Amino acid sequence: MNAHVIIGSCYGDEGKGHVVANLTKKATGSVLNVLTNGGAQRGHSILTEDGSITFHHFGSGALDDADTYFAETFLIHPMTF
Repeated sequence: MNAHVIIGSCYGDEGKGHVVANLTKKATGSVLNVLTNGGAQRGHSILTEDGSITFHHFGSGALDDADTYFAETFLIHPMTF
């Protein structure tokens, strides 16, 4: 089993979403995106052939069937979920 941990230190503008999306596409087997904080204001944007998609409540690997785990520290906003 392989594990990749993507941690940002530039207030979210370093391309974490793009990295996660690319790792998910290359993965063999199941993928789990773990969200630990941020809530609805977080956003991971990725570029697709159809344009840009921004994920707020799901990991950016969700487009390629990755599961998402919400840690107890992650704030879900019911109105935007």
